[in-house]
Amino acid sequence: MVFVLLNKTYVAQAKSSLLASDMF
Repeated sequence: MVFVLLNKTYVAQAKSSLLASDMF
């Protein structure tokens, strides 16, 4: 269960980092 939460946060960070890189 904790792994799922960590995985979700990791995916969210990956998506946000991709969006940030797209802005540059």
